Amino acid sequence: MVDDAIGARLSLSSLLRVAGYTAYEASDAAQALVLMESSLPVDVLVTDVDMPGAMDGLALAEHVRRRWPAVAVVVASAGDHTAAVRDPEVLLLRKPYKPERLLDHLEERRLR
Repeated sequence: MVDDAIGARLSLSSLLRVAGYTAYEASDAAQALVLMESSLPVDVLVTDVDMPGAMDGLALAEHVRRRWPAVAVVVASAGDHTAAVRDPEVLLLRKPYKPERLLDHLEERRLR
């Protein structure tokens, strides 16, 4: 879970843990990439679009899909970034979204 807003990050990470997932947290793309490059198992990256640093959530999503194609990517944003998400495997969630939509997507992916 990558989001610079600590409240959003903690809330979603908590929801994922309650649903039975292991959740790692990062406040920006640089921290997320450190986690991705570690030995921790990562099946899904959930990222906000607007974050500080050299890489926003859209660039992070593209980088992760290229480097780790087996990792599912979910991008969340209050803005409309539909045109910027070119990869059909990336789920774009428009904030505010119902957490059930994210959990349903993760469950569908788990069943594949």
